[in-house]
Amino acid sequence: MIPESNKLIVADWVMLGITASIIITLCSKSSPLYPFNDWADSNCFFTVGKAMSHGKVLYRDIYEQKGILLYLLHTVSYYISPRSFLGVWLWEIAAASAFLMISAKTLLLWAPRRILPLLLPVAALVYTLPCFVFGDSAEEFCLPLLAYALYAGLRADREDRALRRAEWLCIGITSACVLWIKYSMVAFYLGWVLVPAYTMMRQRDWRGMGEMVLYVALGVVIVTAPVTAYFAFSHALNDLFTGYFYNNIFLYYRGNSTPLIIRTIRNLFNTFRDAAPLYGAVMLSLPWLLAQKDRRPAAQVILSMSALCFGIFNAEAHFRYYALILAIYMPIVCLPLRETTELWLPHISKILSYTVAAAAAAVIVYTNCSNFYLLEYKKEELPQYRFAAVMDRYDHASMLNYRFLDGGFYTVSGIVPEEKYFCLLNLSLPEMIEEQDRCVREGRADFLVTMDRDREYPLYRLLSEETFPRTGESHTYRLYIRRDLPD
Repeated sequence: MIPESNKLIVADWVMLGITASIIITLCSKSSPLYPFNDWADSNCFFTVGKAMSHGKVLYRDIYEQKGILLYLLHTVSYYISPRSFLGVWLWEIAAASAFLMISAKTLLLWAPRRILPLLLPVAALVYTLPCFVFGDSAEEFCLPLLAYALYAGLRADREDRALRRAEWLCIGITSACVLWIKYSMVAFYLGWVLVPAYTMMRQRDWRGMGEMVLYVALGVVIVTAPVTAYFAFSHALNDLFTGYFYNNIFLYYRGNSTPLIIRTIRNLFNTFRDAAPLYGAVMLSLPWLLAQKDRRPAAQVILSMSALCFGIFNAEAHFRYYALILAIYMPIVCLPLRETTELWLPHISKILSYTVAAAAAAVIVYTNCSNFYLLEYKKEELPQYRFAAVMDRYDHASMLNYRFLDGGFYTVSGIVPEEKYFCLLNLSLPEMIEEQDRCVREGRADFLVTMDRDREYPLYRLLSEETFPRTGESHTYRLYIRRDLPD
């Protein structure tokens, strides 16, 4: 059983919340410290969320590849701040706080409360890894959701009991949220559930099996019913299936050139440089877990991580932010250090231990965060703000982000895209390019924004040109205006 003294107290909640707030503020480009979050993915999410707030139906009227819950977060963010990532920054703080608090509860399943200061440098490491990228990824918002399932399973193992009905219900709700944010990460649950399911089968606990199925299904329905109702009432169920499932499975960097298992293993190794501490955390923790009398926690970590890695690394291509979700296993790395830290932690004050941990976290943030370069710039130096200043002079202007991922020009200008394919996505979908080209040929947009495309367009003339480092690489952006519009 878990000692009562291992429970979190109010001071712990406050400290973890403050830690999350400071680290996200320093490390995420969505933070008010930064002039702008220029990551294409973040701007895609924000543009779609904004479009949905103006009545456009996801996948039918405005197209992007993630799940609807991610865009609803950005819809709320748009209402908070229509032309900045202030709302996203608040969501990131909330997600990071929840993740750290659940991680703390996971750590306390084995360790005493005085080990909690170790979470400060751990948090700093997670949010400064290359796989964190720039802030505002789908993986970042799924961290507390998957971390909860890991915690609930490990707690049940430690207390030598089956999961309770309320826990199964929460598993159903959180897994459905993951499904409707980025479904590939649902693979985690397929590995995670094997341990409790096997335990109930071995004990012939058929009632428990029935409750598991019933309450997980109920939790999934609670989240999924409103989602399907939205698309059904919008007459867009087919768009949902095609846009979110079919296209992602068959058109998003998929191919038959490499066997499934081989490309999964290849991508797993390719991401090591972007998330080495995450892989290392599990490797260091497994011997400790396997040495315990109860092998169920080790089995749950191994099976859930194996399934998760297969789910996120099986595509032909990989992106570094895929590996961030492996951070749910980071608290476990503190466990092998328990005996060492318990030798000296009792001899120093709580204030001193948190001070030392905070200093270590500060050093990690200062040396590891790769986003600080953008702090050198002011908003008015960014192409997004310079082009927006031009477009703001025209009432009800329309714009097309032509032939590249969303560069943030919709975000800063406040323009709601009129085209379904408002930018060029990483998807082998001929219709997307054809529609963008048709928009240019017909002059449907008042303005065009291009990146690294020095070309002439019959219906447009060049208005402005800016070169700027986007996500660390220098690119040249050009703003074109339709020829029939005045300067």
